[in-house]
Amino acid sequence: MIEKPDKLKRYNQVLLAIISTMALVFVLVGGIMTLSILYDELSWKDQYTEPSIIADRQTDQMLGDSVRKQLISFERLILLDTVKQIYILPVKQANLADAEYIDDSDLLGLTNSFTVSVGNSNYYGNGQFYNNILIWDKISGSMSELFKTRVSINYFDRLKLKEDEIVVMSVSNMDTNSDGRLNRQDLQMLCIYHVPDNRLIQVKANNRTYLKLEKLYESDDLIGLFGTDKNENGEFNKNTEPRFFYRIDLETGNLELLVKEESLLRLQKRLDGRLK
Repeated sequence: MIEKPDKLKRYNQVLLAIISTMALVFVLVGGIMTLSILYDELSWKDQYTEPSIIADRQTDQMLGDSVRKQLISFERLILLDTVKQIYILPVKQANLADAEYIDDSDLLGLTNSFTVSVGNSNYYGNGQFYNNILIWDKISGSMSELFKTRVSINYFDRLKLKEDEIVVMSVSNMDTNSDGRLNRQDLQMLCIYHVPDNRLIQVKANNRTYLKLEKLYESDDLIGLFGTDKNENGEFNKNTEPRFFYRIDLETGNLELLVKEESLLRLQKRLDGRLK
């Protein structure tokens, strides 16, 4: 009569030990998998570099040593106007594994270039975006650069208006966050190329970054969304800094708040609890 409770007790102890062991195995496996995922993410972040154009500070350093790290390159030919036969050629950059000496007599050094290691200089560049756009008039044979200064074109798209067509671009023209690169981490400037009259419009937006553009229904009116660099650190933080809509004047490139300042102030007071 006494053996049955003892056997049941031993059975429960064995069962509990098995369950505990399985739980520990699951915890260990889960921990190892979590650590592996975290390691992969950290390794990816260390290896990944935001596509960039080398900023002026580093190009000045490289020019002092007569070397370069990026070469111009092309990949697309885009027809903008079928009647006038106007094309655009986005200019991108190929990134050299090592810096090379500059030799302009050798077609920008594209055929017989060789690499060189110069001191401990940190020549950086990993651009996948564009550094300019060429406008080609096939009929006349003329070709011109859209930008006359160093920029990173981080995005561009064509937009059809009622009568005209425009090219909308998100552009970095200054290393606003001082990281030595021109890319989308800097404050973005909205640039619009007006195809019919071959005109580049640079929208004036101090201390703001261009985010997106909306064309109003059955209208050529353009509304842009811009982020405000409230702490003036040269970057826009989408989680902590505000965004506002602006009307865009295609003639002047000026911005006008879509929601008037008095309305914004009233909304803010209500959010603060100052207006009941």
